[in-house]
Amino acid sequence: METVQEHYERFWKEKSGTERVQRSLSLWQTMYNSLANQIQKAEPGLTKRQLRIKVFRRFYASDKNAQKLLDMAWDESLKTK
Repeated sequence: METVQEHYERFWKEKSGTERVQRSLSLWQTMYNSLANQIQKAEPGLTKRQLRIKVFRRFYASDKNAQKLLDMAWDESLKTK
């Protein structure tokens, strides 16, 4: 009898590359939307750009170089608000 893991692996091996990419993008979008909703509820006054920056700050929380770039983007967003 096939285990759940084996079934899962077989299922995805049978999918085309396009289907696997579509699934990945769908999961990414779901995660982005979930974080964006949480942040927007906590900080309702953010611009769309600031919201994106905050979401990506969470996506790349452990990447110091990405955080530096996001800091620069945040500073720039404050100038254009």
